[in-house]
Amino acid sequence: MDDENEGATLLTRTEVELGADASFSGWSVDVGAGFARHELAIELAGRGARALSRGVFALHGRQHSDHQLAISHSGRDTKSDVQWRGVADQRARGVFHGRILVKAGADGADAQLQNKNLLLSPHAEIDTKPVLEIHADEVKAAHGATVGQLDERALFYLRSRGIPAALARNMLTFAFCRSVLDDLPLPALREHLATLLMARLPSASPEEATQ
Repeated sequence: MDDENEGATLLTRTEVELGADASFSGWSVDVGAGFARHELAIELAGRGARALSRGVFALHGRQHSDHQLAISHSGRDTKSDVQWRGVADQRARGVFHGRILVKAGADGADAQLQNKNLLLSPHAEIDTKPVLEIHADEVKAAHGATVGQLDERALFYLRSRGIPAALARNMLTFAFCRSVLDDLPLPALREHLATLLMARLPSASPEEATQ
């Protein structure tokens, strides 16, 4: 959880090496710091090793957040599952670079990487680059990335039910971000992180709330 002062600079790096049948699960919520760079490197070295990575960044003002993920499959029958989401408002900038490498001999690997992002302002920017490099046979792998805006049809539906425009946008943005917490196995922690995330999402001004 990154909830630093917005004037702070935060640099972190996490390295994980997994042996046979070992597993790693990690969740990241980035809502603070003026500049943040997070690096996560995972080596699935042993047969049957598994890694799960979930993350979300919600940026506003002139915040800059850079996330670099590198996952390497070197053992047989390994599995990685990466799902990240990003939101940027005002003049914030988010960067996501996710690279999955399946080395020669890592047959039976299952590698999945997905990154979805929302831009809430015409001045915000999100750069995403998913990379999949495969040097083995009998591999199941997929990757994808999107950068878009809130669904106008969903906004129209909520507005037609009498929900103010700004509140409707907040509800859809929160649902988009919260999805990465759904499989967090600790309910109390899941709700705590969701509450912190909700508090840092763009909020409606009094004028917007009545529209």
